[in-house]
Amino acid sequence: MNVFFNQLLATWQTELNEIYSERETKNIFILTLEDCFGITKTQLIAESISELSPTDLAQLNAVKVRLLQHEPYQHIVGFTYFAGLKIQVNQHVLIPRPETEELVDWISTDFKNIEDLHLVDWCTGSGCIALALKAAHPSWSITAIDVSTDALQVAQKNGERNKLSISWLQDDLLQPAFQQKCSVIVSNPPYIPTVEQAEMDKHVLAFEPHLALFVPNEDPLLFYRLLAQWAKKNLIENGCVYLEIHHEFSVEMKSLLEEMGFADIEVRHDLQGKSRMMKAVNKTV
Repeated sequence: MNVFFNQLLATWQTELNEIYSERETKNIFILTLEDCFGITKTQLIAESISELSPTDLAQLNAVKVRLLQHEPYQHIVGFTYFAGLKIQVNQHVLIPRPETEELVDWISTDFKNIEDLHLVDWCTGSGCIALALKAAHPSWSITAIDVSTDALQVAQKNGERNKLSISWLQDDLLQPAFQQKCSVIVSNPPYIPTVEQAEMDKHVLAFEPHLALFVPNEDPLLFYRLLAQWAKKNLIENGCVYLEIHHEFSVEMKSLLEEMGFADIEVRHDLQGKSRMMKAVNKTV
């Protein structure tokens, strides 16, 4: 980068140092230049862009001000990328995490040669899991469900924007009305005990939906138990359920699923080595 952009970056790193590391700030700064002004990293390295106009500088500063208020970068620009798809996000849905792409890859790999498959995505949020799987497997029939009508509006727009056909449905796992046989169930449900709020970053607590994050302290496996109950009624023999899980409850999760008649339970870890995903197979005999 030339002197102009290096000076801007240095200012960002100084002002945002209590929220982001220097590396994180640099990544956000470069993303902002590309997402807001179309300036690529290659152009910055080549120094083919000398400076920003006063109007663009004002817009860049407005982004920094919102970052200083702990607003997530993805909310400021209004989107993020997930499995190669552009996904709209706002205060009604969780921002898709990189580890969730690993869950998508797991399902996609396990069923890569299967064309006729019905998959149900509970707690779909932005729809990122359902949409990523539909993009990879256009012949699959996918139903994506959420209790929040606001979240479903975001998910539906994401489907339209990416030209992917999903059956969107409003329903509540606490009293599910939807019942339909399926081969695969996937879910990233609420799983964080409310007591953990004190340890969480402000940009998550203040800007992401608590409905999609938290469960009662006294019942952290609430939604997994409900999912397992629904799966036993609707999952075909040898059908699979894939879950994103709380890393501290993997042992309890495995016991729960075994007690409810699931087998071949497998746990996978995220890039930090923490238990993050679980697969179980429905067995009736």
